[in-house]
Amino acid sequence: MEKHQKYILMAMVMLVFMSVFGILGEKASCATQAEIEQWLQAHNYYRALHGSPAVTWSDTVAASAQAWADTCPSVHSSSGYGENLAWASYALTPQGAVDLWYAEEPLYDYNNPGFSMATGHFTQVVWKSTTQIGCGCKTGCTSPSPYCACVCQYNPPGNVFGQFAENVLPPSTTPVPGAPSLSSPANGATVSTTSITFSWTTPTGSPTQYQLQVSTSSSFSSTVYDSSAITDTSWTLSGFPNTGTTYYWRVRAYNSSGWGPWSGTRSFINGSSTSVPGAPSLSSPANGATVSTTSITFSWTTPTGSPTQYQLQVSTSSSFSSTLYDSSTITVTSWTLSGFPNTGTTYYWRVRAYNSSGWGPWSGTSSFVNGTVPAAPTLVSPANHAVLSDPSVTFTWNACAYATKYWLAVSTSSTFAEDTRLYYGNVGNVTAYTLKLPEDGKTYYWMVTAGNNAGWGPWSYYRTLTAPDDFPWILFYPAMIGH
Repeated sequence: MEKHQKYILMAMVMLVFMSVFGILGEKASCATQAEIEQWLQAHNYYRALHGSPAVTWSDTVAASAQAWADTCPSVHSSSGYGENLAWASYALTPQGAVDLWYAEEPLYDYNNPGFSMATGHFTQVVWKSTTQIGCGCKTGCTSPSPYCACVCQYNPPGNVFGQFAENVLPPSTTPVPGAPSLSSPANGATVSTTSITFSWTTPTGSPTQYQLQVSTSSSFSSTVYDSSAITDTSWTLSGFPNTGTTYYWRVRAYNSSGWGPWSGTRSFINGSSTSVPGAPSLSSPANGATVSTTSITFSWTTPTGSPTQYQLQVSTSSSFSSTLYDSSTITVTSWTLSGFPNTGTTYYWRVRAYNSSGWGPWSGTSSFVNGTVPAAPTLVSPANHAVLSDPSVTFTWNACAYATKYWLAVSTSSTFAEDTRLYYGNVGNVTAYTLKLPEDGKTYYWMVTAGNNAGWGPWSYYRTLTAPDDFPWILFYPAMIGH
């Protein structure tokens, strides 16, 4: 066989452990989640002792291993993966099978690295370049007597000729830490809070730090929290939604020799999607209503879930990016707020409810317009039909309630047609405005309207005035000539 790029796909020695006691019932099934964790923990503990990174589980590799185990094999498969086999007359556990394979370690010569039939199972277990495993067992095999067969397959395969020195390293003199035991939350517990404290025991190996993973996936294919810089045996996380989601968590420990195996996995339910209150229905003000007052009462219905308090938000933004009012301590289903400007501003409001399980969803959003357009202003000066002696004239009018701006119109026509206007514009929130009129002796008409966020109100009655004339008439009378 060529030395380079050739490998032994499986350890060519089977472990046969036969006992004369016990008849095994037939069982052939894929590994459970608990068994997957046991296979990984058993492998990764020994791998860490030899400076090899942790392997992960591959469902594809596991399917291949289980299919071969189901044949009650007496020889290795041709799967293309690395492979270890173990037989016993009792039901092997994942830890038991891996312990048997690793038991070959004292026979391995680190000074003369290479493959040996006596150590092939061990070298495959700790092979540094292997990244994935998959395992399966079959009980009820009957030839020559009842036995259990377990198969683990490895990807990439180990036991590659010429690569033993860099892939099978001597064990550390200081073993990696053992697996922590998880304390709280208890497995299967319901934890109805948004802040949860995770705690675990200190394992062997004098660990200096821990890694905590929390996920919504039992395989931890993705995580909602993953930190490897924790130095205590408890850690509090906030921001859980408390909506009945199932979470999984696990911990492993670290010392100067590396990371130890993961703990077992626990799960808990964070709150209950059915226990928080439902969304309130908004009653008043009605959606789209115009509410012309400075004091407004908001009311809503009581939702399901026996709420004990409510949160009311009022904003000028439909996204509630900022709020004019926000209180979460309301214990009744109506609430009166004062101080609205009544100037035609559009407001948005919503409510949600709370009970011991947490906050429920927000209601829908309703909007209302606070106030209508102002009434027509009353003109003050100049007086109607005034004759001016000065071209500079100040127009004044009375302030209108809830007005935030005024519009002044001055024209040579009572129709205020566009081509007759001397001035036509928004003068702001003032009640006086000064203009300089032409000194042409003409009659001018003027009027004012008030506005706010709801729009412009009706025009005032118009008044007239006469501008000064810079060419006064001078009458000359001819002298009388006597006869």
